[in-house]
Amino acid sequence: MMEEDREVRLCSVNNSLDAQCIVDLLKENGIASYKKSGIMEIYGGSSIENDIYVSETNYDRAIQIAKEYHMLEGNKEDAEDVQRNIGESMPKGVMYMLIMVILLIFMAAALAFLCRNV
Repeated sequence: MMEEDREVRLCSVNNSLDAQCIVDLLKENGIASYKKSGIMEIYGGSSIENDIYVSETNYDRAIQIAKEYHMLEGNKEDAEDVQRNIGESMPKGVMYMLIMVILLIFMAAALAFLCRNV
């Protein structure tokens, strides 16, 4: 009995046009794929997320084709590095200044609260 090939997510893109370009590119290269749109919740709102799916057997070839045409940047390891280094992307001086401003606002609010109750 032949085992059915499992579908896997190739990537996610932010807009439908980019998603359709990737699907068309893969189709031109003999790889069946489809896009599935959904809403991704983000802080302060939401965004439409378009996932591209391919068969598991075509996954590596699809990644290679998409990268050749600069449709995908990096890979899973690169994405993990970005997540790991997200705090390092802000210069330390800016980070310290931001912390000081937040503390100053908090202290001013606390002082205003205390003075009002005296």
